[in-house]
Amino acid sequence: MTEMKKLSIHRALTELKMLQQRIEGATNEVSSVVANRKSNQKINGIEIVEYEKQMQASYDKVMG
Repeated sequence: MTEMKKLSIHRALTELKMLQQRIEGATNEVSSVVANRKSNQKINGIEIVEYEKQMQASYDKVMG
């Protein structure tokens, strides 16, 4: 069951603003397309496997 929770208008608007900032921040962290050559071992100084993990984590954060 869903739980009903009462919020004041001020609290709801504050929470909405905070969520919007978190979404924008997480979205700005994601770079879904990066130019790379097959001969490169690193992207932006990070191993390719680690970079892929970071991008997946950023994507999951945005979707969450």
